[in-house]
Amino acid sequence: MNPASELMRGLGFALRGFNYIYREGRGLVRYAIWPILITFTTLFFALRFVIQRASSWAAALWSPPSGEGFLVTLLRAIYFVYEPLIYLVGIGGALLFTALASSIIASPFNDALSNEIERRERSGIGSAEEAPLSLSSLASDLGLTLSIELSKLALYLGVMIPLFIASFIIPGVGQLLYALFAFIFSLGYFALDYIDWPASRRGFKFKARLRVLRAYWPRLFGFGLGISFLLAIPFVNLFFMPAAVAGGTLLFLDLEATRDELMTLRDA
Repeated sequence: MNPASELMRGLGFALRGFNYIYREGRGLVRYAIWPILITFTTLFFALRFVIQRASSWAAALWSPPSGEGFLVTLLRAIYFVYEPLIYLVGIGGALLFTALASSIIASPFNDALSNEIERRERSGIGSAEEAPLSLSSLASDLGLTLSIELSKLALYLGVMIPLFIASFIIPGVGQLLYALFAFIFSLGYFALDYIDWPASRRGFKFKARLRVLRAYWPRLFGFGLGISFLLAIPFVNLFFMPAAVAGGTLLFLDLEATRDELMTLRDA
C-alpha cells in the first residue's frame, strides 16, 4: 500500500461522511439532530471556560520575567509566545473535550445512526426501508455503550493529562512538544473512536482494534486527520459528529473489502 494514497483515501472518508449525512442521507436528520445539539452545548461551555481562565493559568504556571540582561530579554521573548500558546492549548483542549464528552453523551444516538447507515449500505439507499427509532432501542444497549465510551475517555485522559503536566517542565517548548504529540495521538484516537460502532457489532475488542490501526495506519490516520479538520473549522464543528460517525462506518465497511485479513486481526 502506498502510505500517501492511503492517507488521502482515509481523509476522503471524513469528507464523504459529511456529504453522506447532509446531502445524500434522506431520513437521517432524526438520528443526527441530537448529537448536533449536544455538541453545540458542550462546545459553548468548554470554550467559555477556557477563555475566562487561560490568562490566570498562564500567570500561575509562569510569572512574567522581570529584571535586566540578555537572559531576561530572551525569557520575555519566550513569554510573548507562551501566553498565546496557553490559549491555543486550552482551545485545543476544549475542542478535544467537546469531541470526547459529547461522544459519550450522544453515544446511543451515534450507535443508532451507524447501524442505520450500515443497513442502508447493505440494502442500497434507494430500497432501504425506514427503521424505527425508539427510546427502547436506544436504551437497550445504553449501559454497555456508556461503559465503552467511559473506558476510551479514561484511556485518553490517562495518557494526555500526565504528559500535559510534564510539558510545563520546560515552559513554551514543552507546550509546543505536547501540542504536537497530542495532535498525532488524537489522529489515531479519533480513527478508533469513530469506527467503534461497526467494530463493536463484529466483536472487535480493544486490542483487536489496535491491530487494525497498526495494519491500516495510513488510512486510519488520514481519517483521523479529516475529523480533526472538521472539528477545527468554526460552525462546521457543530455538525461534525454525525459526519464522523458516518465516515467511520463507511471506512469500516471499506476495510471489510479485505474481510479475511480483517477477521484474522480480530481473532489473533
